Amino acid sequence: GDVQRMMDELAALRSAAGYTGPCIVKLGAGTYLPEYEPMVPAAAGDSFDRNPPVDSRDAAFILRPGVQVWGGHNASPTDGDTSRNPAANITTLSGDLDSDDAGSIFIDNAYHVVLAVNIPANDGTVLDGLTISGGCADDGGSSFITVDSASIYRSIGGGMFNWNSSLTLVNVNISGNTASGNGGGIYNNSSPLVLVNAVISGNTTDTGGGGMYNINSSPTIVNVNISGNSAGNGGGGMYNGGSSLVLINAVISGNSTGGFGGGMWNSGSSPEVRNSIIWGNTAPTGPGIYNGGSTPLISYSIVQGSGGSLSWVPATGTDGGNNKDTDPLFVGGGDYHLQSTSLEAIDAGNDALYPLDADAVEALLGQTLSPEAKTAINAALSTDLDGSPRKQGTIDMGPYER
Repeated sequence: GDVQRMMDELAALRSAAGYTGPCIVKLGAGTYLPEYEPMVPAAAGDSFDRNPPVDSRDAAFILRPGVQVWGGHNASPTDGDTSRNPAANITTLSGDLDSDDAGSIFIDNAYHVVLAVNIPANDGTVLDGLTISGGCADDGGSSFITVDSASIYRSIGGGMFNWNSSLTLVNVNISGNTASGNGGGIYNNSSPLVLVNAVISGNTTDTGGGGMYNINSSPTIVNVNISGNSAGNGGGGMYNGGSSLVLINAVISGNSTGGFGGGMWNSGSSPEVRNSIIWGNTAPTGPGIYNGGSTPLISYSIVQGSGGSLSWVPATGTDGGNNKDTDPLFVGGGDYHLQSTSLEAIDAGNDALYPLDADAVEALLGQTLSPEAKTAINAALSTDLDGSPRKQGTIDMGPYER
């Protein structure tokens, strides 16, 4: 189906006088390709900034204020269908334009799979139950397109490019994207992202932030697996520049870089790390965390190279207490679940550091979320990344409850 046109028509309906209903695009299992390139000015007779179908690597899914996109339905969802199973019904937004069987002449993947530009706070823009894959922002130069007065560079943000946008991402898998510039998986610029129950894996960049690149942003990240990403210069898992993110019950492992910070590179940033595990990343300098003009606050977490709270290494950041520098004993082989012998991480978190509901997330963000976003967040926070009850005894470290 034409996902973009559905988003556009719902956004137009939402802006119509008197309409107060939901604006939800329900997608059945399968792979969806972008069909439009975002350009300004808008096409004649079209109230949104996109051009008609065109063979172009600038094609992308352009998010609209107040519109939700839900994956995980059966192949042919109906309006009354409330059953969803994202784990069983894989729903992919793909930049792999060559997979189009309609005789497309694309010779490479889309530069960006998803674009979010100037989405206001409190507008209820939610992605839930989706895989975002196949973005290839590989333009080595400085070329860009202009979307709503923003310069969208073709070398940045292969999976998602978020500019001045407030988004809620729940139950998403952002994997297999690449960029020659920053942010192989996700690029956030001035965007207060909320990310709950997600996997960010197998993304690459030649520069910084293989999995995620945050600049002047304040994302809140809960129950997230950031693994197997790579960056040429630094921040194999994540790069934070001028950003005050909060990382809760996450695992950052198996990421690599040829520069600084295999797991996380912080530059002029003040992240908080709670109930999380940063272990098994590689880099010439700072395999776990590398800080430049940054002092992250770390509590109830396992961080390789930190020394743990008993022999804290100040270069790691500020010791918030109850930290460890001990192998968490993952299952292994790319599986970051805890084993029964993972006693350093099981029941070793702090329940008070885990947001119980969307109201707590609002407090972390310092803003008001839309009712749609709060509903999605509340549902996600009650479970771990596997969908199991989040708290069984004292909360475990990492995104999976043993």
